[in-house]
Formats: sequence, structure tokens, C-alpha cells
Amino acid sequence: MIDIVHGQNFWQNAYILYNAETKDAILIDPGKVDNQIEDYVRANKLIIRAIINTHGHGDHVGGNAHYKALYKVNIYAHIAEKSNHRTKDITTFFEEDQLPIIEGFKELKFYHIPGHTSGSIAIHIEDILVTGDTLQKEGIGSTPNKTTEEDEKYTKMEINSIKTKLMILPDTTLVYPGHGYETSIGYERKNNDWLE
Repeated sequence: MIDIVHGQNFWQNAYILYNAETKDAILIDPGKVDNQIEDYVRANKLIIRAIINTHGHGDHVGGNAHYKALYKVNIYAHIAEKSNHRTKDITTFFEEDQLPIIEGFKELKFYHIPGHTSGSIAIHIEDILVTGDTLQKEGIGSTPNKTTEEDEKYTKMEINSIKTKLMILPDTTLVYPGHGYETSIGYERKNNDWLE
């Protein structure tokens, strides 16, 4: 996890998911250009194979163009995010039945969790779950720029997707959100009032 500061008291979590043996790596949600990312990749001799966006809000995609050019890799996001995505001109969008194939990550799974945005996703491999702005410690993603009626609709949609796709994972699954601190499925099962 790399904390990227976007302003006073506001930061966003970018992630580098990698295989310690092969050094294959994925950069998730590079919110802006940040030396911490490049320093970590260099220090650990990682090979960035792809960039994945959990959704298209600016604080999660601000570094896309820079890192796409630097590492010469594709950027991936869910097709439902296309209309909201700030870097759609350089992003490859995937559908449920045509998931991206990323070298070194055959076991990677994607869960579509609409609500915070139409194309929000969570990324899962082994006991690691990167949730973007959907599932957070004791919370869920907001539904920005929605009317009261839309907020209720999209919040219900998000909660249902979290319950049916994420909360069925083992309690020991570690959850890494787009903002704030890491948690686990087991902790959220007991402490997240949104999921009662």
C-alpha cells in the first residue's frame, strides 16, 4: 500500500500487487504521479505487467498516463466505468466474460460492485482483496452527485453486491480499501453496520 497525499487531510491508497518470486507486479489505482511508486518498483526490481483502476474517479487515476508511458503496459477498468473514466482514451475496458489476462496473475479475480460508480470493481487473489471505494473499514463507498432517490437506489445496489460477492469470502481475507486502513472480511462481518 502506498499512501498518496492529494491535499490537506485527504489521501488515497495506491497498491502494488506482486509475486515475490517472479517479480511480476500490478499497479492499482495510481492516484497521481508519486515518487514512492517508482522508488518501490525500482528497489524491489519489480516488473509492472498492468495498471488496474478500481474505478475512474480522479483521485484514483491521476497517474495513469504517466505510468502507462513509463512501464509500457495496458490500463484496465470495467466497461461500465467507461462513461465516468477520466482517462478513457488510454484505458482498455473489459466485460464480465472477457477478463484481462495479465502475465504472472492467472488466479486474479474481479468482482463488479456497482454503487459508488457504475463500474467499480474489487480485485481478489489468494487472501488479498483490493476494494477501491466500495468496501471500507466499517463503511462502504458513497454515491457522489446523486439525488436522494438515486442515492438510495445505488447504495442498496452496492450493499447487495458487497454481501453477495465479497462477504462470502473467508473471514481471513485481508481487505485493502481505496482510502483509510486495511481490514478483513471477518472484521467487517462483525463491525460494519452497513452490512447488517
